[in-house]
Amino acid sequence: MRVEEILKNLIQIPSVTDSSRESEPVTYISKLLKRDGSGVEMKIIGCGSKRNLVASIGSGDPVVMLNGHFDVVPGSRKIFAPAHKNGRICGRGAVDDKGPLACLIKAFVGLSHQKLNGQLILACVCDEENFGEKGSRRLKENGIVGKYNIVAEPTNMIPVIAEKGFLRIKIKSLGKAAHAAFPERGLNAIDQIMNVNKSFNNILKGEHKLLGRPTLNLSIISGGDKINKVPDYCEAFYDIRYLPGQDSGKIMKNIVNGLGQWGRFQVEILSEGQPFDTDNQSRLVKIASRISKSKPSGVAFATDARYFAGDECVVLGPGNPKLSHQETEYISVNDLNKSVDIFKLIVLELLG
Repeated sequence: MRVEEILKNLIQIPSVTDSSRESEPVTYISKLLKRDGSGVEMKIIGCGSKRNLVASIGSGDPVVMLNGHFDVVPGSRKIFAPAHKNGRICGRGAVDDKGPLACLIKAFVGLSHQKLNGQLILACVCDEENFGEKGSRRLKENGIVGKYNIVAEPTNMIPVIAEKGFLRIKIKSLGKAAHAAFPERGLNAIDQIMNVNKSFNNILKGEHKLLGRPTLNLSIISGGDKINKVPDYCEAFYDIRYLPGQDSGKIMKNIVNGLGQWGRFQVEILSEGQPFDTDNQSRLVKIASRISKSKPSGVAFATDARYFAGDECVVLGPGNPKLSHQETEYISVNDLNKSVDIFKLIVLELLG
């Protein structure tokens, strides 16, 4: 089956994260591997709508893992009907991440008919759009990881070897209510948040050669309940992107220590994902860079690669990441076919 046909079949499955059909692609992919693969062993990790398919060929060391996710963000009904126009496949997941995943599946099937000196794992995972805790994290906790790991995401086939970590927090500012005609009798909770926001500029420091500086974004702020009243409550939500080598615990400690001078606050961590980077002189990075004919790069956004921090890992796949989650999501069939060849060549060099 051609890679574009695999992709169109995947797009037709509305595997939206946290929906009842999220892991439905597992059934389709397992049937495809059973029909077209050779000597493929398969197992399911997880249950219900949070299932992951792990397929393997070969045995021994080294182990190479190909990892891609099939869950997608929501979209209008029409974009779950794939279209093939002007050499492009259009539809939800064409770029993120069913296009890259289709390439992994096609490459894996082809490699199953060859002799490999080691083991190749294909991990088709759920939950990536929801931090990956039921997907790649669960696999890692079950010991499913390679010496060499390729996480397929849209990177225009440029090897990504560094990602920022993220820290999402909520800060509650606790003030004192008063009549707006006598503001000196109260404590303005909104003013306290704005003072804190200004002071945050001095908390995040450092620079990474591929990722630049850490960032902090005030995403949501709400407070007060009446125009003629000093607000006694305000809450703000922050998205922090920090660098490999930085410690989220220390960042939080600096934040909490800095709050006291501005008033009374409560701080809550909503979610966290650690950064990752791979040595650009590692064997995997050198091979991926040479075969893809691209210099390694870094990205500010997060992928499941964070679960393989400390292992040799690259993020690599076809598609323009700027099209991710768009209603106009599309990918070139030519890019799909080139990517299948690149994935196969990388694996053959690692396990040849």
